[in-house]
Amino acid sequence: MLEFYQEATKILVTKVKARSMRMVLKGSELPQIIDKFAENCEHLHKLVGSVIGDNTNYIKDTAIDQRVNMLLGGEIWHRQNELYAQLQDLRADGACEFLLQTELFRKWRDQSVSQKLLLLGDMGSGKSVTMSWVVRHLEQTNEPQIPHPKVCWYYCRYPETDRVSQIIRILLLSLLKQMKGLQSRFLESYDDAASSFDPVQNVSALRGFLHDALEAANRPVFIVIDGLDECSLEARNDLLELLEHLAQRFPGLKMMFSSRPERDVKDQLGEMDSIQLELSLRRDEIIAQKSVDKQLPHLQPSVKALIVEKLSHLAEGSGIWTRMVVQLIQVRRIRTREAVEKFFKDVDTILPKDLSSLYVELYFRYTLEDSTNEELASTALKALASARRPLSISELAWAVGLSTDPEVTTVEALGDPVDGETFMDLIRPFVLQVDSTDLKKHQVRLSHQSVSDFVLERWALFPHLRGLAPPKHNSRDLDPRFGKANEFMLNLCIRYLLLAEIDERPLLEPQEAAISELPGFVYGSSDSDDGEEDNDSQDDSGDDMNCFDPADRGFGQFFIYASCYWLIHLETVTKEYLPGLCHFERLCQKKSLRLKNWVEQRSRPNCTLKDQSHLFLGPLDPLRIVLTNSSQDMLCHLLEKSDFDPNIFLGNTAMNAFSRLGYWGISSDLDISKVVILFENDRVGLELRNLEFFGYVMSFSPSPFKSSQLVADWNPVFDLVNKISTTMIQQGWGNELMCLAAERGCLPIIQRLIEKAHTDPNLHDELLRPSITEPHYAIQGAILTNQLHIVEYLLKDDPKVHLGCRNSLGGNVLHTASKKCIHEMFRILVPRFHEGMYQLDKQGDTPVMAIIKSPAGSLERFDCAQILFQHHEANGVGDLWIETHNPLAVALQDDDLDMCCLLIHAGKIDPVVALGDGKVQADLRQSNVVAEKSLLHALGKLFGINPALSKSDPEAFRRFAKEHVQRRMDEPRPVETRYLWDTS
Repeated sequence: MLEFYQEATKILVTKVKARSMRMVLKGSELPQIIDKFAENCEHLHKLVGSVIGDNTNYIKDTAIDQRVNMLLGGEIWHRQNELYAQLQDLRADGACEFLLQTELFRKWRDQSVSQKLLLLGDMGSGKSVTMSWVVRHLEQTNEPQIPHPKVCWYYCRYPETDRVSQIIRILLLSLLKQMKGLQSRFLESYDDAASSFDPVQNVSALRGFLHDALEAANRPVFIVIDGLDECSLEARNDLLELLEHLAQRFPGLKMMFSSRPERDVKDQLGEMDSIQLELSLRRDEIIAQKSVDKQLPHLQPSVKALIVEKLSHLAEGSGIWTRMVVQLIQVRRIRTREAVEKFFKDVDTILPKDLSSLYVELYFRYTLEDSTNEELASTALKALASARRPLSISELAWAVGLSTDPEVTTVEALGDPVDGETFMDLIRPFVLQVDSTDLKKHQVRLSHQSVSDFVLERWALFPHLRGLAPPKHNSRDLDPRFGKANEFMLNLCIRYLLLAEIDERPLLEPQEAAISELPGFVYGSSDSDDGEEDNDSQDDSGDDMNCFDPADRGFGQFFIYASCYWLIHLETVTKEYLPGLCHFERLCQKKSLRLKNWVEQRSRPNCTLKDQSHLFLGPLDPLRIVLTNSSQDMLCHLLEKSDFDPNIFLGNTAMNAFSRLGYWGISSDLDISKVVILFENDRVGLELRNLEFFGYVMSFSPSPFKSSQLVADWNPVFDLVNKISTTMIQQGWGNELMCLAAERGCLPIIQRLIEKAHTDPNLHDELLRPSITEPHYAIQGAILTNQLHIVEYLLKDDPKVHLGCRNSLGGNVLHTASKKCIHEMFRILVPRFHEGMYQLDKQGDTPVMAIIKSPAGSLERFDCAQILFQHHEANGVGDLWIETHNPLAVALQDDDLDMCCLLIHAGKIDPVVALGDGKVQADLRQSNVVAEKSLLHALGKLFGINPALSKSDPEAFRRFAKEHVQRRMDEPRPVETRYLWDTS
């Protein structure tokens, strides 16, 4: 019945949307449609409510799961699952079961003493399929255990794995998907941290999330990571450091890695149990049999047996070589024993250790029958080698068509540029198996990293691959993250997005956006096999009315990839391969329809009407996009070469760009460097040299609750304060900056200002200059916002200056602290400022009176007053109260039993003297006590003492007060945690 309810609601949404899309809505028509939609949904809910009950929990859980999916990279998770499924399809289980006979594997799986294991093997030897078997084996063997251990896994794939944050996100997402109960806790932690930076883009924050999730899981967890050698060096360092830290904290955490036996990987891993994929004729025979049965099922049994025999004796442990040779037999249409014998005489010279020779064989003997085939195959392979996710057949066809037609300027002219079946036949030996009937599924990817290496290397070494060879060959050209590979796809995306139609028609109509924001609007597909949302395919977008298809709207088949990934390619572009500045500025021109269209698509990578990410908030222009989504080289190029045309750039463009950083957070040294570059630029940096800029800095930078390493990363930005001391003196905002930094707890700014002021008398005077209209000092702001570390630092620097300041009401620092009554603040201030306990503000109140009048809680006021009385007794100088401002009478009027007792016991106030007849003061606030003969009579009633004894036995008050104070002091207090920045 629940399925019926969901489907029926979906049909209602479809009908409403279909109607709105067929008509031009006028004036009041949209509200009518919305009202009708709500009425129908309510009717349906009532109809089935008695059967299925309240569906609120289901909707809530689904919303939580979707949000977790969005934050942690659900599309990457989907690709990981897709790759896992492909490896399962390729795998011959019998070739992997040798691990069960290996003592090291059994010990790692079964014993708590072995936490880490390494699987080593040469390229193409079957490490990835073996690791997929390990995942499946662990899932099966863990099933009957209680508590049920969890398995999290990740396949490192160049160039996708260039940052450790992506790996951590997917491991965390994997654990949260297996333990749904942890998702709400993660979202709470995310929301707490998201106020100052984007936690899921920050490695330190992600480490904390993963740590918390493992702690909450409270069970054994296996982490399986394939292809460690395919991580960038930096990502590998960070990942291994994190996992080592987690292994020390969680004995139940076990990790297994696979890698090629490269020296740098072994050096990083240190002493670790390792298993080498040794040569095995039996294993090669199993792999060969699997490949032949799968790819050559039509051959006669005797022919298949001959092929298996030949392959198993030549494979030398290379599973990828085996599959590629079988693919070559398939594309050459070899069917007879004689043809097989002849084929293996030729292929005998292409040994498994020389995979490049096999690729050359496939490429030149089969693919390049003519120049047209060469151009199509070359471009398709280059696109796949540089793409950041698998492409669909349609996407690849349009990319190839655009690349091979330099004159096209419109989507219409590009049309259906290449027959997908044609070029797929040309590149089939190089890619994993695809479903040729599904043109929109993101499934086309190179079969192995060695294929990608071959493609990139051939572009560098073979000059006849027309127009694609770089001017000179170097090792960098072989790295898919840099050079020609990245430039090729970046320029292809930019060129596509500059096609005419993308600036002529809107991707979404206004009514679609309006309907998508309806409360309870259902979006996205939920029909994937694993029960998770299909985050990477638009296969059914035409059938699901909650989705849209850009191709149906005239934007072509490559629009989705170009919109969603061109900025990812831009992030890694280097000085040698920067895109044309005029093209970049045209693509990012302020308020243009082109900009709006690709941003809307990027915010909806799954082509749902609902904005899934809200990636860009606020106005955009080229500078803002470069600052947040490009390399440092691109930023420098823009600042140096652009004329900052006001038709293209927003006014006050630098401040607009910087002020929006807080929506994502700043998570890397490169980002910090770009902020410094922008600030120091003479053309637009002047816009940032003001108080507003440093206000944003303090909003974005880590708070005292974050790690000291995060604070250190921000030091180059904090150092900018030292470069503009003259400006802040001349413009008169040094004191405001000092106070703002104190209120926000930004110790690095305070430190730099004070250190600079020690050598600059003018700056010293400016920092201590009170505002003309409102005397305001840094220590007052720090006290009000409970910045303990700031107060301690200021008092260490110059206690007399800071303790001597008064606010506009004449209150000293103790009066200010009384507003919040944080006892830790009083423990800092009172020992250093004994004389402050006796000073009066303009109302004639001492700090004790200010505490009594404070809106803080009773316990907080009690503890702070006690601290004052302790130091008053030790000091023995001055009066804490005067008759004209009677603290005991004020506490009594509020029925404050705690404070009354404390004043009598610790404050040594005689209740008879303070509250006897005639002691009611004219300035007392309205009493909560009903009319009494005297305040002393009211105190007796509050204490539960016979009013008749009020005067005859004053010691009764003192005894009661002492006992009550002692009980309050013996009560447990909340755990106190002081957060101080590391100032070392």
